[in-house]
Amino acid sequence: MPLIQGCDAFQVAMPRGRRPESVLVRLDGGDAVGWGEMPVAAGASGSAWADIEQRMGPALIGLDWDRPEDVSAAADLGASEAAAAVDTACWDLWCRTRGLPLAHALGGTRTSIVTGARISPEPALDTITARVNKAVGAGHTRVTLDIRPGWDVEPVRAVRQAYPALALVADAGHGYTESPDHLAALEALDAYGLAALERPFPAGDLAAHARLQLRVGTAVAPAAGDLEALDAALSLDAGRALHLR
Repeated sequence: MPLIQGCDAFQVAMPRGRRPESVLVRLDGGDAVGWGEMPVAAGASGSAWADIEQRMGPALIGLDWDRPEDVSAAADLGASEAAAAVDTACWDLWCRTRGLPLAHALGGTRTSIVTGARISPEPALDTITARVNKAVGAGHTRVTLDIRPGWDVEPVRAVRQAYPALALVADAGHGYTESPDHLAALEALDAYGLAALERPFPAGDLAAHARLQLRVGTAVAPAAGDLEALDAALSLDAGRALHLR
C-alpha cells in the first residue's frame, strides 16, 4: 500500500433538523483518497475533530501498512467513534487503490441489492394500494406499511390482496399496548404473511415483544439502536427479527 500522505478532518454542521453534526475524515494516499464519517451529538464535533487532527492524523502520516486492520494497532487509534471514522477511511482508501468494492473486500459476493419502500398511513385504502403499486413499479421488492391502532388490519389486507407475493412488513412505531383490542389487531395481522411485525410496543418493553412472539407466527422485530439493546433483545428472545437503526 502507498504511504498515507495526509489526514484531514472536517466538521460538518447542517441546518437544525436536517441531519446531525458529523466529522468527515479524508486520508490522502497519493493516487487515491479515502473518506470516513462519524455522526456526533450537537456541539460535540470539536473534540472528535481535535482527536483526529492532533493525535490520530500525525500517527498515520508515513505509516507502512498492507491492510486496514494493520492501521489501528500500528497507530494506536483506540476504540472511539473518531477511530471508527478513521478506520472507515482506511478501508475506503484500501478499496479504491485496488478498484475493489468494500462489500467484496469484506467477503460479500452480491453485485446488486434488494430495496424497499415505506408507505405512511393514508386516509383512503385506494391511495395506499396506488402508492404500493408505484413502489413496485419502481423496482422495490419489499414494502413496509406504517400502521397504528385503528389503521392496521385493513390496509395490510388491501395490500396483500393486491400483491399476494410481495414481501410485506408492518411497522407499528411503538404505538401498541397489550390491551385486548390491540393484541387482537396484532394477532389478526398473522393471516397476511408478513415478513415481520416491527416495533409493536415501546422500545424498553422487550418482555411484551417476547410474549407477543409466543402468540403469533409472524416474526416480531423489536427496535435495537445500540449493542446494549441488541444484547437485551437477544437474551430475552424478544422476537425472531430486529429493527436496526
